[in-house]
Amino acid sequence: MLAAVGLSGAGCMGGDNGTQPPTDTVDSAGEIRPPSDFTAKATAFKVVLSWTPPGGDYVERYALFRDGAALTTIVGTAATYTDEDVAPGLPYSYEIESRRGDAVSERVAADTETAVPPLQSARVDGTFNITTTFVRKTGYGDYQHPNFGWRFDPQCPEGPCNVDVRDIHERAFRVELERKGAHYTGTYTGQFTIECGNSRSISTVTLNLHVDAAEAVGEEWLATSLSGSMKQSEAAQLGCQPAEATFSVHGLLVR
Repeated sequence: MLAAVGLSGAGCMGGDNGTQPPTDTVDSAGEIRPPSDFTAKATAFKVVLSWTPPGGDYVERYALFRDGAALTTIVGTAATYTDEDVAPGLPYSYEIESRRGDAVSERVAADTETAVPPLQSARVDGTFNITTTFVRKTGYGDYQHPNFGWRFDPQCPEGPCNVDVRDIHERAFRVELERKGAHYTGTYTGQFTIECGNSRSISTVTLNLHVDAAEAVGEEWLATSLSGSMKQSEAAQLGCQPAEATFSVHGLLVR
């Protein structure tokens, strides 16, 4: 009697349909794994995130979180992301998880803190409210220490550089300040606040300023506070005696 021949082999009944993930991407329970070696490296205005994929090509996308809130989703095989929506001198906490379809891995975390740029890298730009105080004076009588509104216009499109300073009321006053690190110096000669009789005197004004404080405004590191000194003098002219004064100067950015 002939015996029946049994069927065997994949493809007839059940078997692998080719859709299972690689074994190095899932754990023993079949759950998707998170990436490894997750790091967050910060500079002043950005944080670079990087990670190592869990293996194979099973992960469809990665979900990134910052301080507990959704940040972005990375689709495909990318293993890095740059977060440029950060401010200097602040702590940030990041998390990442792997996803495929409805499957979600555990999250892994990395913490960092952005750097604070040095004051010498602050851009001096905008209108400052300038207050002055006499250090000493001669020849001015009852001349009171003045306050000013000065507009600082950088001579470059971005970053710190030499600046032009204009007084918003004394229209003749304009001086170029040369930058050396966080210090700015320059001299102006012309009409400036003083009269001799009914005529405007010719003054010599020397400014020596430095950046005291700065903060991030948008994507720029801007000076918000200046201080230093101002020296003003007038030679004898039109029957008036010579005069000179030294002022301490403090300026705050108003816009």
